[in-house]
Amino acid sequence: HFYKRGMAIVADEKMTEEEVKTEAISDLEWRVKALEIKSKEMSKLEEELKLFRHTQRENNWPTLPEFLPIKPCFYQNISMDIPAHGQKWVKRLYYIWICICEHGL
Repeated sequence: HFYKRGMAIVADEKMTEEEVKTEAISDLEWRVKALEIKSKEMSKLEEELKLFRHTQRENNWPTLPEFLPIKPCFYQNISMDIPAHGQKWVKRLYYIWICICEHGL
């Protein structure tokens, strides 16, 4: 009955003006409902991510033997905390830093 070209709605000549308006409104209502559903899904995912980040993280750095009375004091997870495009550089800089600390350069 109608088709979209960009954002404009073009109707067939056979449709009345009222039918075109009704079709456009129903399409917009459908889009609004779809956006509301997506928004709810995104909010739920954000809440799950917040819970995961605060409850699942156990300090893991520096790595220490279990028999020591002191425990790791930082959480480090490059693959989760650093965007994919920067992980390679962060890992390289981390290994360089470890070497410098080890050899006292």
